[in-house]
Amino acid sequence: MPHLTGESSGIIASLLIAFAHLPWSLQLIIPPTVILVPYFLYNLFLHPLSRVPGPLSARLGIPIWRFLHAYRRDYCWAEKAIHDQHGPIVRLGPNFVSITDPSAVRAVYAHGSKFAKSDFYHAFGKQSLYAVETSSPTSVPSPDQEPPQFVQ
Repeated sequence: MPHLTGESSGIIASLLIAFAHLPWSLQLIIPPTVILVPYFLYNLFLHPLSRVPGPLSARLGIPIWRFLHAYRRDYCWAEKAIHDQHGPIVRLGPNFVSITDPSAVRAVYAHGSKFAKSDFYHAFGKQSLYAVETSSPTSVPSPDQEPPQFVQ
């Protein structure tokens, strides 16, 4: 741990004393604000997906939009409405993008695509009817391998 000089330790001590003299309600509000405001600003302006349109909560990095509509059981209709409002590419969470453009299907889901698939596609294992994990050259099944077994 770095050693604090006399001047910097004096500044920290005076800040802590000033913080201790604040009303308890401010003592509860200030620490989360100091932590969350930079997080929100990062997601809104600096995140790689910051230019993708979507609801404000998703652009701020709060995944509440998806949970709220799943809880209300209107996720499909709400997702269609948000696509009607914002276009074919919409940010629905901090790292979640929904795409309805048919021409993007091949680019996103093609074999060897640079886009990572979520765990949803690994429901039947790394090699299934729906997805083949392509992280290594040996992940593609060879013709002599037994196909995956599925429950009917």
